[in-house]
Amino acid sequence: MLERRSRGKLYLTECRATGKLYTVRFAWLDTMNAGVDDGVPASVLRELNYLKFLENEEVQNLVSAELKNRFVVIQCEYVRESLRDYLQNSLL
Repeated sequence: MLERRSRGKLYLTECRATGKLYTVRFAWLDTMNAGVDDGVPASVLRELNYLKFLENEEVQNLVSAELKNRFVVIQCEYVRESLRDYLQNSLL
């Protein structure tokens, strides 16, 4: 597990066939919707839509997204540093 967030967990995985690294995020819908069954929040749908259409070497690519029972599973390619770290290092 890479990190635990208030709305889910972020895992680092490796493809056995290619050896490529991916991040897999599990986001629980019940905590995102404050216990009310409203479906997938608009913020998650918006984020997935942006990741789907952005193609840039500086932005991680969306590999897949699935809705499973009470949580959303989002798989993206692994990047070593976050956007915040990248901006802090490039501004110095």
